[in-house]
Amino acid sequence: ARIGPTLAGIAIDSEGSLYFTDDLKYIRKVYDDHGVRRIKTVVGYNMGTTPAIVGALATKVSLDKLRGIAIDRLDNLYIADSLNHRILKVTTSGVLSVVPINNGTLKEPYALAWHNGNLYIADAGNHQVRKLHPNGNIELVAGTGTQGLLADTDEGKPATSVNLKYPHALAVSRS
Repeated sequence: ARIGPTLAGIAIDSEGSLYFTDDLKYIRKVYDDHGVRRIKTVVGYNMGTTPAIVGALATKVSLDKLRGIAIDRLDNLYIADSLNHRILKVTTSGVLSVVPINNGTLKEPYALAWHNGNLYIADAGNHQVRKLHPNGNIELVAGTGTQGLLADTDEGKPATSVNLKYPHALAVSRS
């Protein structure tokens, strides 16, 4: 597989396989095959411009502007589809779907992190960090929705009362 110039997301599954976005169009998996590291494409198709079709195999659709990725405890893959302002899910059997959001909209989701059954989203275009619950409800974690830089005077304030500017990365602790 040809590796592109842009890598935007990295995640590791329960077996230690490494996943990464490649050229904003593909998700590649590096896995161990009896001591040999091998690579394969798990999302993306480089022939034509077949649009993403819900229920299709993820290796048979063309996507663009894939950013952050996260993997849940069942090894389902979640993808920030920034261009289409949504989160995609790929099951372990490779079936693609759109993650439903009940009470809000995303704008250029960029980074993802999975923690305690919830998906955290760096919602860059909305200048917020959000938490998506398993029931599809979304909760504000940080940011007012107004673009701005965190100032020294914002230290200690509630996270939802400060301005953020295009959050592009997330990490969560185990606790």
